[in-house]
Amino acid sequence: SGVAMFALLCLVLALWGSGVDGSSPAPMDVDVLVYGSTAAGCMAAVAARRTANVRVVLVSVDQHIGGMTSGGLMHADSANTSTIGGLTLEFFTRVVARSGRRASKANTLAAGARNGVNASALPNLHPGSPAQVGKPWLYESHVAEQVLQEMLAEANVTVVRTAPGLTAVHKSNDTTVQSVTTAGGLTVQAKVWIDATYEGDLAFAAGADMTFGREAAAEFNETGAGRQPASLVYHIDPFWPDGSPIPLVSTAPLVPEGEADQRTQAYDFRLCVTNSPGNMVAFSKPPRYNASDFEFWRRLYAVHGPPKSLSEAGLGCLGPVPNAYDDCGEQPCTKCDMLGMVHSTDLLNAAWDYPNASHAERQAIRQRYVDFTLGLLWFWATDPAAGAGLHAEMAQVGFCKDEYTDSEPPYFPPQLYVREARRLRGQFIWTEHEPPASLLRRAVGVGAYTFDCHWVSLYAVQPPAGASPYVAAEGRVNHGHDGQPANTVYQRPFVMPFDAMLPQSQQLSNVLVPVALSATHVRFNAMRMEPAWMIFAHSAGAAAALALQTTPISVHSVNITALQQTLLAQRQILQP
Repeated sequence: SGVAMFALLCLVLALWGSGVDGSSPAPMDVDVLVYGSTAAGCMAAVAARRTANVRVVLVSVDQHIGGMTSGGLMHADSANTSTIGGLTLEFFTRVVARSGRRASKANTLAAGARNGVNASALPNLHPGSPAQVGKPWLYESHVAEQVLQEMLAEANVTVVRTAPGLTAVHKSNDTTVQSVTTAGGLTVQAKVWIDATYEGDLAFAAGADMTFGREAAAEFNETGAGRQPASLVYHIDPFWPDGSPIPLVSTAPLVPEGEADQRTQAYDFRLCVTNSPGNMVAFSKPPRYNASDFEFWRRLYAVHGPPKSLSEAGLGCLGPVPNAYDDCGEQPCTKCDMLGMVHSTDLLNAAWDYPNASHAERQAIRQRYVDFTLGLLWFWATDPAAGAGLHAEMAQVGFCKDEYTDSEPPYFPPQLYVREARRLRGQFIWTEHEPPASLLRRAVGVGAYTFDCHWVSLYAVQPPAGASPYVAAEGRVNHGHDGQPANTVYQRPFVMPFDAMLPQSQQLSNVLVPVALSATHVRFNAMRMEPAWMIFAHSAGAAAALALQTTPISVHSVNITALQQTLLAQRQILQP
């Protein structure tokens, strides 16, 4: 009806009317600026507005908002949903309520997502322990972005889109950021700043101490720190006949085990894949495909035999995700968030230069991941080495036609999964060890996850004379908080101290960093899950609003009791 169309138009205008083109030269003056439109950034912006009647701008490097939460992940990485409250719980509740019908438990697509668990059981299993509360949230990416847009619009947050990179950060004194200028020429002045990027770009540009890579195990006496021993060994020749390494295998020297390095764990894209004939886009040969790039897999399959399925190849279904597909005959259609690890879509060695790269360099790294991922899918679909069984499965599935329609390439997730980049070296450095009681009393959230790091290096090993060279992988850590290897991601909840988002006070006084937080590599890997970042950023948004009441304005002077009372009123969970 006309009334319904008018209502829909009003909603669209409400969602997009507060947006600003990042190439606009008109300067802006606000109270709180959130830099980075990750889901954490969205939570921070909404929290600041809900806490006080302040002017808030969210600056997005891209056209899309939500980062990985709406740009690839469709299975929320939460080991214990009882720790999640506040805006984060509101978001997931709204997303699940909005999503299409929940897919049936039957799932014939790529079973075996994690630890050999059949994907058909995942909707009724929370990954980890029966003691956990709730089920994993499964949702569609486009629904997640819609809900984030609604929450921002309802809070009257101004969103600046497509503002790639900062060209200048201006300070009024040694510690106070006054304004920033983006690569598009936009200048924004603010009183309090929140860096919600995965890379910590604002804090870095403003002069905060940052680090990346892995600390030495001895520096903080941490299990799982530093270079790790080989946890996977592939008895294949890593060299071509001329002595050069085959593609994707490194010959760069490694530091001794346990020592510090500047290597970063593997990134990837979390693909949306379906078997619905009317809703899938078949995999096609990418324009830069080179079959020799996948010699590692060719040699691996020659030794161990070709995989019989996608899950055996290392790409498993987390889901099935709720969907409205209905053209699969008697069997229900599946829609999956595809989790890949080593010798799958995790591309090792390729993320090492990303943390300190420029915007253009990061785009080139992203493109390398795109080319690799599309190429691996095509290799699995067509190369004789992949085998007939995998060929048959690849012919029955494809990208989801209703996700990432305006991405490049189309139907491919827009967000590279930057699991870890720079980390703040702040007022307090959070290690794998429990913080002192004085900081535990300054809790602003609760988390629960293992120290979960993906593999870092895929490298050639040249044994002593007479032995054959081989390939190994190192870097994988999945430890519990007792320092022991974990068989599940479930861990007892831990509190998030406010101080882990604070830069050193002599460096920055009006900037909060809830995503690239002040933590060691080991601790960071228990905080790098999207729900944990969203919880911490909600608290950062509330703290930013309260910091405006301090004189002079300082995030370090926020009254922790007032902040905790505010968060409790907003249903944030502060203690296990």
